[in-house]
Amino acid sequence: MHIIHLSDLHFCTGIPLAMDEDRVISAIKKAVSDTSIDCLYLCITGDIVLKGDVRAYTLAEFFLKKLCSEIKIKKEHIIICPGNHDFVVSKQSFDDYNKFVFSLTRNDALMLSKHSISPYFINELCFLVVNSTYHLDHTYGLIELNRLQEVMEGIDSCCDKILCLHHHLLPTDDFSCLKNAYSLLNLCTSTDIKLILHGHRHMNLHLTVGNSSLLISGSGSLFQTSRQSGYTNQFQSLIIDRNNSKIYQKIFRYLIDSHDKKNVDDFYVERYEYGILR
Repeated sequence: MHIIHLSDLHFCTGIPLAMDEDRVISAIKKAVSDTSIDCLYLCITGDIVLKGDVRAYTLAEFFLKKLCSEIKIKKEHIIICPGNHDFVVSKQSFDDYNKFVFSLTRNDALMLSKHSISPYFINELCFLVVNSTYHLDHTYGLIELNRLQEVMEGIDSCCDKILCLHHHLLPTDDFSCLKNAYSLLNLCTSTDIKLILHGHRHMNLHLTVGNSSLLISGSGSLFQTSRQSGYTNQFQSLIIDRNNSKIYQKIFRYLIDSHDKKNVDDFYVERYEYGILR
């Protein structure tokens, strides 16, 4: 299976994106050119808009529908969870986010209106779709562990499990990470979750945990709005090879500084390889 992982798109009305959308679509299209549509998945880990800008969901939907059309991905292979910027503080709700998700995917299971965690089954996979801002506080992440444990009890042990949430688990130089990450990691390693995908920190973070070979992989911002030197826009590609028990990761970076240089269409690609237990 081949997952394209996007995060922190931060669409906003009145603020131009730091790079051209068609350039991103072209790069993703090249990254999946050898992948069958039956094996291709798109995972988006939150912050679709900036600071609850509900009008910007129209911009995000236009971009994502164009992307999905270009890479010919199946609607049922789109997995998406909310971030702290998708929470509209004035309304104390995710209603606008849920409308956007349904318009994009036509999938009730991804709307997270009744539960903070929803299992989404595709073939022999289970994506655990998490709202890590369910507690309605955008300053830090939290996961409803009792709900996750309840969901996990209903999943066949032979099913490959991938957890998708917005917030990063371990602090870097900030305190907006997941508050109950230790308990989550204990649960994940004991229930054979293979992969955790997240965003929020606007940088690539990857870490393997314990003997379970659990991979935690965070993608940086796709459309970083800052033009400051050194910032990168990025997305990542993960190929899960069950036969060889490997995950092959590629990180596609576009340096903001390069808008003043030649070859501005180039993304810089980093490659990593991880072992996973059968």
